[in-house]
Amino acid sequence: MTRTLLLTAASALALGCSPVLAADIIPSYVTAAVHDPGRVPDDVKRDAARHPAELMAFAGVKPGDKVVDFWPGGGYFTRIFSPLVGDKGHVYAIVPYTLDKMPQFAFDEAAKNGGPSPRRGIDNALAIENVANYKNLTAMWEILGQFGGQFSVPEQVDVVWTSQNYHDMKNIGVNATATGAAELTKPLDMVAVDKAIFASLKPGGVFVITDHAAAKGAGFTVTRTLHRSDSDAVKAEVLSAGFVLDGESNVLANPSDDHGKRILDAEMHDNTDQYALRFKKPMNAANTDKRPKEDPLANWYGNTFIFNLGDPTARYNLYHADHTYQEYANAGTKVQQGTWYWDAAGHNCMNHQFPLQERGFVVCHSDAVKREVGPVTMWDNGGGAVKVQLAKGFVYPP
Repeated sequence: MTRTLLLTAASALALGCSPVLAADIIPSYVTAAVHDPGRVPDDVKRDAARHPAELMAFAGVKPGDKVVDFWPGGGYFTRIFSPLVGDKGHVYAIVPYTLDKMPQFAFDEAAKNGGPSPRRGIDNALAIENVANYKNLTAMWEILGQFGGQFSVPEQVDVVWTSQNYHDMKNIGVNATATGAAELTKPLDMVAVDKAIFASLKPGGVFVITDHAAAKGAGFTVTRTLHRSDSDAVKAEVLSAGFVLDGESNVLANPSDDHGKRILDAEMHDNTDQYALRFKKPMNAANTDKRPKEDPLANWYGNTFIFNLGDPTARYNLYHADHTYQEYANAGTKVQQGTWYWDAAGHNCMNHQFPLQERGFVVCHSDAVKREVGPVTMWDNGGGAVKVQLAKGFVYPP
């Protein structure tokens, strides 16, 4: 197999691409991250085909950055991002959750039908998060179809990265699971997700996509059959979300691939023709980040948020200034606990850490939860209006 590793500056300009960095100008912090001793040996064996150093340099990831590894798979790049950004940076590993059911119901259905658990991706990310060397990693499990198109992170980030998965986004909402459970009722609106990614990036932040190349003109017609995407179709879609094309690299190109084979075929493993695209959020882009400037929950700390008041299924939520929370059933049984945050769309989101089968699962509510201590009021959390009350000074369970 032959790959082209370097575009000269002149040829790059002629092709409208960014030159691939030669090894002698790859930053030392990138080289150190690629040679991090915590990497899995099987991953290291693939470096010759996957060119992580060149790609990290192409993406411009540096120490202190906040990075999203979007659909991280087995964590090949996650284990590079974490040491690269270091203690002052952070990595969010976002795993798409494609079922239209909460995890516990999906697990019950999988067990009943003898099918596999739908959580392999998040388990991979959580396994990395649990390693001491990767304390700057947060694993998140999200339904991308929430609110029409969702991409939820606790802060604006410098880089959103997705490798070999953009074509998979096109299959969410189309396939059926192994258990026969319905996925999202309609195909995922990737323009809406791209817009959510745009809002979640800092001005000047970049969205980097690598994927298996389809034949020119194929668009997204072979995402399910060959698991490939047409780079021109990806460009058009991402640009429509407000990004500008900031660079292309041919470091993953393989001219011997005729684009007609499934990437899952054994002969194609690490041998496909791939493209790498870098999109930028303009520095002068309008600020669409809707996170509240003043914490609407500030008056809640030390209080209890009660919803479905008077109903047998009443829940008691305790929010804390350190962005942790607990939720109890009305019998004093702990139902959930984890962390909460505001996302770029202004949603109040909870990243469950308990119960274990929901660990890493993110649920966001549709309003900014601006409620005062006082009488019962109505609140629409995206699933219909529920009764809500703040009980000042009341600690639950008793």
